[in-house]
Amino acid sequence: MVDPAAHDESAGDRRSSLAAPGPARIGIRPARPDDAEAISAFAREVLAEQGRSADDGEELPPFLHPDAILFRLQRGSLCLVAWLEGRLAGVIEIEELKHVTLLAVAPELRQRGLARALWEQALGFCREYADGPLSFSVLALPSACEVYRRFGFRESGPPERHHGLVLVPMVRAMMLPGDPGMAGESR
Repeated sequence: MVDPAAHDESAGDRRSSLAAPGPARIGIRPARPDDAEAISAFAREVLAEQGRSADDGEELPPFLHPDAILFRLQRGSLCLVAWLEGRLAGVIEIEELKHVTLLAVAPELRQRGLARALWEQALGFCREYADGPLSFSVLALPSACEVYRRFGFRESGPPERHHGLVLVPMVRAMMLPGDPGMAGESR
């Protein structure tokens, strides 16, 4: 079980901040159970921005419901949230140190390194808690595939339809817990 919250209050924790537009800074920290509602609402906003909403004849995918997010958090799923001025700016969730369940960044904060910062912090936790080689999978929105490619993921099959969403299966090759990264990984 991953317990990133164990780092949350210590002086050597993995919380960080990232420059945002203007004087504000974005803080990244492990998600807490009371973040589940905000994470679910944020996911709805991201889906709506992608042209998909819970009102278009399909229900919100079950894994994005607040109760499902809360269950995974309580079960030890690795989830990091980025906050800017009291609102959620980004989130990453990795289940069982191998499947990226969610990676989303507010539209106005994209192309500023926030997705990479979330990925690298989550990867750091995975390396710390893994007992052996790491490999990752994701079912990515087509619009997110390029971001995942920059993180070392490659398509592993044709697009699939899940809960009204077209998703592309992708994998990232195995790496050992102490490896700094893969050859060709861009920064």
